Amino acid sequence: MNQNHRELISIGFTVTVVVMAAIVAMHFLLPLVWAGIIAMATWPVYQRFERWMGYQKTLVAALLTFAFTLVVMVPLVWLTIKGLHEARVFASFLMQSNSEGVPPPDWIKDLPWGSEYLQNLWQEKLGHQGAVSELFESETTTIKSLSGFAKTVGLQVAHRSVVFGFALLCLFFFYRDGEQLAKQINALGDYCLGSRWHLYASNLPTAIKATVIGVVLVGLGVGAIMGACYAIFGVPFSVLLGAATALLAMIPFGAPIAFITVGLVLLVKGSFMSAVAILIIGSVVMFIADHFVRPVIIGNATQLHFLAVLFGILGGVESLGLVGLFIGPVVMVLFTTLWREPELI
Repeated sequence: MNQNHRELISIGFTVTVVVMAAIVAMHFLLPLVWAGIIAMATWPVYQRFERWMGYQKTLVAALLTFAFTLVVMVPLVWLTIKGLHEARVFASFLMQSNSEGVPPPDWIKDLPWGSEYLQNLWQEKLGHQGAVSELFESETTTIKSLSGFAKTVGLQVAHRSVVFGFALLCLFFFYRDGEQLAKQINALGDYCLGSRWHLYASNLPTAIKATVIGVVLVGLGVGAIMGACYAIFGVPFSVLLGAATALLAMIPFGAPIAFITVGLVLLVKGSFMSAVAILIIGSVVMFIADHFVRPVIIGNATQLHFLAVLFGILGGVESLGLVGLFIGPVVMVLFTTLWREPELI
């Protein structure tokens, strides 16, 4: 057996081990990725606490993991309780609307033209008794749809809870053993890529931290602003709608789905000026967030062009789901580094 044969066998053995490990850990890759993103984004916080507490790694890792759990769970529990209350209010509203009908709003009556046609159309679709029930094909289909939806939601909640639990477990070990893991990754990168490795590795932590700030914090800020506006203008279920707006605002051009829906709800209630105000405020807030705040935060930190940031976020979500919000821009950072590698070396 010559040297070439030995190299082929060695490569084959390496590929086989990597593929088998990926197959075994395939169902745990998502918690690992989430934990890695959180650990890298909050690593400076961990280092400060580690110095402050005398480098007791296990204790600091446990405390930060517990703190992150509270940061996620406390708002989530509060939103769940608030959502259940608002869901009961919404159910009562539907029952009342179904039994009494929904009268046309005043702004339709005040239109200079087309008022009579729109009022007749509204009365035909929503204004009579039982109109809400008629929006469904039949009572049986509705019950099946609702039960199927509840079952799907229950399964998703159970699945996400398991993923969250494994992510917290991984996060603890990433905090505790992060330095050793980083040394092993750097050693492997040096072995495989040589001097090229540090060119790419140096950009990853910055890219992840900037993406987390640009995606999560900006989205939460937009949701808080719009949620406050919903409450000021008397929008029902303003807390849940504000939370939905925050989630959608993490995706570029996603939040308009929320505030346009809110505008339609206000139109149905007859609040024409409030609906227009919500649409204008929402458009201005999202224009500033999507075209100035987010690209500046992510782009300036990672030296990415606005289009690269946009393609990274949207393409990441389309390809990988929610976690793609963070992986997409990181991939674009790596691609941009590869593109500029000849001038960087």
